[in-house]
Amino acid sequence: MSEVATAVKNTPAYRALVLAPDGAVVEIHSLIAADDDEALALARCMVDGHAIEIWDGLRFIEHIDPAQTQP
Repeated sequence: MSEVATAVKNTPAYRALVLAPDGAVVEIHSLIAADDDEALALARCMVDGHAIEIWDGLRFIEHIDPAQTQP
């Protein structure tokens, strides 16, 4: 496998799923982030009254409740 193919294979594929109150997916956003912490920081900025779930491919990272981001 070439170096480029290896790098692409190992690159995270982060997605932020915006959830309705019933848990249905309302929107899906691709996130460009170097690691889980950066993806979580980006997702926390997206919370606007909806819960957000962060995924890296099939790997679940975290569920962010809107109440967690309130001051």
